[in-house]
Amino acid sequence: MTFKKEEKLFLKAFIPNIIFFAFTYILYQVAIKKGVNIAVFSPNKNTEFMAILISLTIVLIIISLIEIFIFKLFFNADLYKTYYKLLYILNTITYSIILCSFYPKPYINKEIINYNRYLYTPNKTTLKLFDNTIIEIGVACSSENNYNTNQNDSIYNFKIPIKQTGSDRMLYTFKLLDVTLKDGSTAEDLNCKIISLKKLDRIIKIVFVQRNPNQNIGWENPIATDTILFTKTKTEIRKSGYYEDCDCIEN
Repeated sequence: MTFKKEEKLFLKAFIPNIIFFAFTYILYQVAIKKGVNIAVFSPNKNTEFMAILISLTIVLIIISLIEIFIFKLFFNADLYKTYYKLLYILNTITYSIILCSFYPKPYINKEIINYNRYLYTPNKTTLKLFDNTIIEIGVACSSENNYNTNQNDSIYNFKIPIKQTGSDRMLYTFKLLDVTLKDGSTAEDLNCKIISLKKLDRIIKIVFVQRNPNQNIGWENPIATDTILFTKTKTEIRKSGYYEDCDCIEN
């Protein structure tokens, strides 16, 4: 195969970098809008820096080699050594800009020393719906930050893990028995129910409420079928980080 010498190397190396940067920025903004985590960083700043440096170096080498291969394959061009140097420099600049632009600098609150992770064991782990579907719940959890100032958390997310198959999640919900503890907001995802509390007691009482099976009534008059007692059984002290390490999967 005969290669031709390539011209306008700077322009041909610069344009793909700009396109890649624009594409990455758009992808990042879409991820934020959709609530998708596209990167997870370690709470240890020393090991994190080394991991990022190694990852960045490997990515630069792999991407640059792929770009060179594709360029030679599709454009049938014999590249100058100058192009290789230019490509590596531009890729380094582009990826560094991306890292500096998207890296969450304030991901560690320096006022937080560590945090307590509380595990709450329920007195019952299976619940039965009116359609005979079995709902399984596991060890709930919450957390409380420890500050180096007089500051205290004002809201505590109490997370109840849920496992079910073959039934509509809209048929039931969980509510606090003591409404004075409720902060007013609730949420849920595929794996858990999240209830915001004003404080964390040793025992948290949760009412399991089902949609009225009468189609003409439904949620206008729901039925409370169970009361679950979640008792604090374990306290763990953990390092603070970018993400709250208290979920409905890990116990």
